Amino acid sequence: MRLKNNQGLKTLRRDLALHYLETTTHSTAEISYLLGYAEPNSFFRAFAEWTGSSPDRYRRSAAA
Repeated sequence: MRLKNNQGLKTLRRDLALHYLETTTHSTAEISYLLGYAEPNSFFRAFAEWTGSSPDRYRRSAAA
């Protein structure tokens, strides 16, 4: 599958991030690496834009 634009990549990263946080025990640093972010902080900022929450807070609420 070839992504045609940047929005497609953002959507894919968001969906995979949510999946990893809900279904794995990977650290947020590992997830940021798996999603292709050079720095975990870049992932944290993007995640906050997508959800209004931090990855750790999202994971805790998904587990509750």
